[in-house]
Amino acid sequence: MDRSYNDRADLKREDLVNSSEFYKDVTKFLRERNGLTEQLSPDEAYDQFMEHMRYHNVNEVTVLRDLE
Repeated sequence: MDRSYNDRADLKREDLVNSSEFYKDVTKFLRERNGLTEQLSPDEAYDQFMEHMRYHNVNEVTVLRDLE
């Protein structure tokens, strides 16, 4: 049985892009947090999610808003 993507420490970009579970989770997050309305490919969803997470390194407000 495959482990869930969030139970693995050795993830690579390809693992996430090819995971339907990750795609479902990340598009839900982007809809709720960023108001995503268009359908994204798995690659686009990954890229938008990673871009959002990069703000956590420099913007504490983004982190706090994500915790809400």
